[in-house]
Amino acid sequence: MRSFGGPDTYKLPIHGINRTHFETASRELDKFDVVLPLSNISQLPFLLGMPDVVLREVVSGHHAEQPKHPPTNMMRLLEENNYWDNKLYQHALDIFSKAVARTVVDGAYTSY
Repeated sequence: MRSFGGPDTYKLPIHGINRTHFETASRELDKFDVVLPLSNISQLPFLLGMPDVVLREVVSGHHAEQPKHPPTNMMRLLEENNYWDNKLYQHALDIFSKAVARTVVDGAYTSY
């Protein structure tokens, strides 16, 4: 959200993000044919029209790991202050799902 809004938005305090920032970021995301949330990075070859065998790769490593039990105070802060970020993430997932649907034609892959 902060990256789409530029430096002024990036510098806002934790409670500073609102619907206006979400709408700006959503409009920017809508300009892309494919939005690839990191949780779906293994689907990139598919979206590029590459063979199915490439999809068998699994994203792993420190960047893909999630803590088993995040600190309670951190979870509380995230829940309280990431409402608009979560909405933007859901919007990104929707764009991603639509790109996958466009890519699959009668069970075959197509390239852009």
